[in-house]
Amino acid sequence: MSEKDEQTTRQAIIEASMKLFAKRGYHGTSVSQIAEATGLTKGALYWHFKGKEHLFLTVLDCIRESWQETIMNRVESSVRVAEKLEQLFDATSEMVAGSDDPCSMHLFLVSAGAQPEMRDFEDAIKAAYAGYVKTLADTIRAGQEDGDIKKEVDAESTAVGIIGCLEGAVLQARLHPPATIAAAIAEMKRHFIRSLCASPARAPKKEKRAPAGSDQLNLF
Repeated sequence: MSEKDEQTTRQAIIEASMKLFAKRGYHGTSVSQIAEATGLTKGALYWHFKGKEHLFLTVLDCIRESWQETIMNRVESSVRVAEKLEQLFDATSEMVAGSDDPCSMHLFLVSAGAQPEMRDFEDAIKAAYAGYVKTLADTIRAGQEDGDIKKEVDAESTAVGIIGCLEGAVLQARLHPPATIAAAIAEMKRHFIRSLCASPARAPKKEKRAPAGSDQLNLF
């Protein structure tokens, strides 16, 4: 098997495992089920991964990498803090619109983290969020130092709140069409940035869009 084929097979195993872990939980998912989902033998799975625990931790690493590549790199590439925050919301919205299954990594973490038997992986699950929260909190603190963000804002709790709202919107993508989720994220962006910015002039203008239908009005 060529290196390219190995990487393709490895990625297919990771994606199938993520969905199964999210749906069935760690202990409810067997190596046999993962093999069946990928069309591989158990022996082939063990060729790529030492076992189910190794596979689970690999999925967590892939989630962190996905967030970094898809969202956080765009945040970090902007200059002004308001622009960084806008990129956070916009990149999340685009991720929802551009993915066949944008919820899988979020559902995976919500499902995994909620299971008492997952305490052995608690540090790894927290680490999947830690960099995300830290980068956003540091961005808010930098904005406070520059005078862009209100001094009374608690950076870490605000970062956790923003991430929680965005993940909630992504999870809602299973229940609503992409346009509705995009509109919801645009509203969150407008309200968060307006409430955080020290100068109203820096807050983004409300985006023009069609009147909300009943689906949008009932989103939250």
